[in-house]
Amino acid sequence: SLETGEVRRYCPDPVCDHKPCQSGIPYHFLEVYDGKLYGTVSNKPSRLNVVDGSQIETVTNEKVTCSFHYDGKLYVQTANGDLAVLEEGQDKPRVILENCSLHSGAVFGPYIYAKISYFNYINIVRIDLTADAPALEVLVHNASGMADGQHIYYVDLKTYQLYRCNMDGSNPKLLVEQGVLPVSIN
Repeated sequence: SLETGEVRRYCPDPVCDHKPCQSGIPYHFLEVYDGKLYGTVSNKPSRLNVVDGSQIETVTNEKVTCSFHYDGKLYVQTANGDLAVLEEGQDKPRVILENCSLHSGAVFGPYIYAKISYFNYINIVRIDLTADAPALEVLVHNASGMADGQHIYYVDLKTYQLYRCNMDGSNPKLLVEQGVLPVSIN
């Protein structure tokens, strides 16, 4: 429970392997916002769920792959790769950026920072959520990594060297000369 810190199973079936589980517990694309846990029950498009204390509710009827909150609004990536916003009082997300197919990301300030695949390349991008027409801004080409709000840490996918740069992609600094696997960034 987020309220008590108690750890217990949500699924009442003691022999359930939780793969087809109907408990609705999100365990992919997790985000904590306003004291609630948001996420999906599959790494494939599925409905977005929210856990508030011991209650689980479905947030979206449409399937999504990930979600982000900013300024009281819920941003979701739809099953077909569009970025959409679900504002309070709406029951259907409104598409704000088509075909962006984000992979794992986070919100810092007014930006979503994420990875995006282009053909055989992965780029680190950001999207300004306050823009009249949000667009992808590529910050680091051919790299995989993550942002922490201060810096972006990434592995160059040609050399596999670990770098750090500013949140706008400027001032890259080599941190480790030896090869680093992108999956080991955590």
